[in-house]
Parts: sequence; C-alpha cells; structure tokens
Amino acid sequence: MRSSLVILFVAATLAALPGRARAGDKAAAEAAFQQGKDLMKARRYDDACTAFEKSQALDPQLGTEYNLATCYEQAGRLASAWGAFRELAQRDSNAARKADSDKHAAALQPRLIKLLISVRAPVPGIKVTRNDEDVSQSVGIESPVDPGEYVIGAIADGYRPWSVKVSAKQEGGTVQVTVPELERAPDAASDDRRPLPIGPGEGATTARDGGGRRTVGLVVVGGGLAIAAGGAVVGYFASRRWSHVKALCGDPAACTATGDNLDAARADQRAATTLGNASTIALGLGGAAILAGVIVYVTAPSNGAAEHASLHVAPTITPDGLAITAAGSF
Repeated sequence: MRSSLVILFVAATLAALPGRARAGDKAAAEAAFQQGKDLMKARRYDDACTAFEKSQALDPQLGTEYNLATCYEQAGRLASAWGAFRELAQRDSNAARKADSDKHAAALQPRLIKLLISVRAPVPGIKVTRNDEDVSQSVGIESPVDPGEYVIGAIADGYRPWSVKVSAKQEGGTVQVTVPELERAPDAASDDRRPLPIGPGEGATTARDGGGRRTVGLVVVGGGLAIAAGGAVVGYFASRRWSHVKALCGDPAACTATGDNLDAARADQRAATTLGNASTIALGLGGAAILAGVIVYVTAPSNGAAEHASLHVAPTITPDGLAITAAGSF
C-alpha cells in the first residue's frame, strides 16, 4: 500500500532577505529601463528591447511594457509589438497611454505577417513545432509572427520526423505550411526506441537501496552539524562585539561615548550586526540540513521494499525565508 509523505520545514525565517531581494530587483529593473531608453535614443533597437525585457522581468510595470511595445515596433518585430499594444489597450490604467496603444495596435494589424500551419493527415500523438516550440494548438490558425526564418516540424511515435524551413518577411502576407502525411518508421527503428526490460538485479535498485539512503542521511546530518557549529562560533564573536559596544556606550541605543571610543563603538556595532546575521543564516541552514538528513535516514526502506520507495529533498527560497521540502512515497 503506497502512501505519500510531504514534509515542509521552514528552517530559518530571514525576514530581511526577501525585502532586500525585492529592493534589489526594483533597482536593477530601473537601471535596465534607463539603459533601454538610452539605447532607443541611439537607435540600437534590438539591444534596447533586450534591456526593456530584463526590466519587465525584474519588476513588471505597464510603463515598461509600453516602452517595450514601442521598441518592438521600431525594431520591426511587428507581431510582438501588436500583441503588447493590444494588451495595454485592454488593461492600461493610464488613459492617454491606453488610447495611444489602441491606435498603434490598429495601425499594425494590417501589416502583420501570419503563419498558417495545416496537417494533411493527422496521426495519433502528432506534435507540431515552430523553432522547437510546441504549437500544436495553433494548427489551422493564422498566427501573427515576427519577420524571420522558421523551422516547422512534426513528430509522432512510430513515424519519421519531418521538418521544413520557411521565410516570413512580407508584411501583410500569410505563409502557409502543410505538414504532409508522415512516413511510418521501420519496425527495427521503432523497436530500438523501446526501453529494454529490466531483469532481476538490474536498473536503479542500487540507487534506491535503503543502506545507501541511510548513509546519505548520516552525511547530510554531519554536514548540518558542521554548518550549525560554524554558525555558533560566528555568533560567539558577534556576542563579543556587542559586549564591547556596551562597555564603550553603556546603552547601545543611546551611546554616550565620544571621540575614538565612539568610532570604535560604531565599528563594533556594524561588525556585530554582520556577524549576527551570518550566524543566524548558518544556524538556519545547519538546522535544515540536520532535519533533511534525519528524514532521509528514518524513511530509508528495507532492501525488500526499496523498489517501492522514493524520496526527494530540496531546499527552497520562499517569500518568508528558507525552506526544506521533503517529498516521497513509501
């Protein structure tokens, strides 16, 4: 009887880290946005679009999306520009920008290059691709595309793969591609693709062996103990620094030291804060590793049940801090 085990353990809540990450993302997004504006002035549209894309990925903003749509249009990427302007025309909260986006989308629509893919004789499980991207759901639909070269392909189990390269450059035109009836692959080739049967003692049994898992668990616990010990040592030095600050200031919140003593107190206060943060992180990571190791050790199956058990342990950065997720079935 199989049951699923999912254990979530938040090892350390580092409240300052997510905030700093968000602030860093916003700063990086602003820098990328300004870089995009400068590149637009220099008429380096491809580079400018890349900069705006980075800014939008870091901190999505309607204003950035508008500049990106404008950049796409200047770079000749009409389908991308049209799609962005249409979205802004529907949901932009800035009335002037929304109206301008609607006007741009309407002007671009008749200029769009469209790609129409059809399949002459569909077979079960056929997948149609465009530059290795699955576009099976777009078959039979005139889809707007940016100017360029496209490789249209089709694959299905038991059939030979097919592909063709087409050029889409004429504004307002439609490029039509018909996938022909796929050829059946020879029986030998089909047999070669089938996985070989796994006999007794073969395959991944060793990787799932309970003894091996218990060894891994002990190693992880040992590593966690080492990290936690390092965090404790760093915490000790942080405490020493705070003691020095108190000796110089009396009350660190309202330090009465002057001159060199004040400078020394401030330096020690900064060092104590840095060391304290490092200690907290190390202790949290060490505790998470110890817990993960214990989970791996305790849930290791006996050799007779090895083939029915599996466990996956992974660290995860969450908006609230660091988490260790262990999931498996036994």
